[in-house]
Amino acid sequence: MGNSDEIYIVSWNAVIEQCKTKLEPGDYKRALEVTDRDTFRSELDKLQAQYTQDAPRHVILLLYPTLPHYEQFSEFFVKMMSEKVETSVMWGLLFLVVKVRVPSSRAP
Repeated sequence: MGNSDEIYIVSWNAVIEQCKTKLEPGDYKRALEVTDRDTFRSELDKLQAQYTQDAPRHVILLLYPTLPHYEQFSEFFVKMMSEKVETSVMWGLLFLVVKVRVPSSRAP
């Protein structure tokens, strides 16, 4: 394992452990369920239907064009590593951030 691989894997495992201990069990489980772009997009669609105010809907709509870039970053990062790494939980963590942030969105 290359030095950068080792640093990444140790760091990533630490993030996962922090998530296990600091997130509510339901939130951690939810993060593990949203594992790819399509699932994330589906969850954004549900959030968009849930919020009828302009500001939260606007925040959600701004995310859609960024999804291919996020997926490309994830794929590039995995290819860069000499060891196989699991990055699917990144989608779940991103979803949790959006889910927490959207209700507090306010119109400018």
